[in-house]
Parts: sequence; C-alpha cells; structure tokens
Amino acid sequence: MTLEECYKMINGDYNDVLSRFQKESLVERFLLKFPNDKTMELLKNAVAEKNIEESFRAAHTLKGITINLSLGDLTVASTKLTDQLKPCVSEADPELLADVEREYAKVIETINAYISEKQ
Repeated sequence: MTLEECYKMINGDYNDVLSRFQKESLVERFLLKFPNDKTMELLKNAVAEKNIEESFRAAHTLKGITINLSLGDLTVASTKLTDQLKPCVSEADPELLADVEREYAKVIETINAYISEKQ
C-alpha cells in the first residue's frame, strides 16, 4: 500500500496534506505519529467523567490534528462533535462521539496496515 492509497482508504485528502507538508516523507512521519497521540483517550475520559470543558478541549485538539493531516471523515466527525460541545454547556452527544470513535478506529486500522506492509 502506498501512502496515497492509505489516504484513499480513510477518505483523506492526500493532495491537500502533501501541499501542506511539501514532502511525502513529512506526511508519512506525522501520519505515523498519529496512532500514538493521546487526544482520543483524553476525549473518551473527559466524556466519561462528564467534564464538558475537557471534552471540548480534546475534541477541538483532535479536530485540529485531523485537519492538519487531512483525515477526511475523521475531520468531519470531530468537527461536528467540537461544534456540539463548543458552548461548553452540554455533554457530548453519544451519536457524535460514536461517529468520531468509528472514524478514529478506521484511521488507526489503516495506518497500522500501512505500517505492516512497509515492514
């Protein structure tokens, strides 16, 4: 699997991320760091603890990372959750959180498959 094929599998925008980072090696470097990022874990914990401010902060951080990496559907899902949490007055919508978790799992699975094929 090529990096471009990896992006297609997650409905990401390879050309957008490449235009941002300028080199495929940089895109790969940052994409491969994504599975080790703790933001999703922070989001789940904050939601479980009903900490609305921390839920928003984590969702917003995840949104920023996914925008920078052009991660397509995960960006859309994290943006919707961030927008829902933005007023910091209500807990995370379970359906929106489930969408984020589903798209996140898809991205992680695809990145791991890419890593496996490279080895």
